[in-house]
Amino acid sequence: MATVLATLAAWLGIGMPGRRPLLDRLAGGLCLVLVAQIAAKPLGLHLQGYTTLAAVGDRWVAAISPLQVGPNPGRRVRAHRVLFE
Repeated sequence: MATVLATLAAWLGIGMPGRRPLLDRLAGGLCLVLVAQIAAKPLGLHLQGYTTLAAVGDRWVAAISPLQVGPNPGRRVRAHRVLFE
């Protein structure tokens, strides 16, 4: 969500070439990207309520397998993949 909003804000802020000087367009684009980044988290959490199903009542765990996270296997990060039937 943050990437989409930031891209659209930068595109709108910079606008068409020739209307304003480049430095003014970049400053406007950066201000809009900052606002988009601030608004992205609450907006994303709100949209997640509509796109993610939280009810897992009729599901059964089929398998749990460990995953390696990152390039260094000696780290103390544990991750597991949970597969449901």
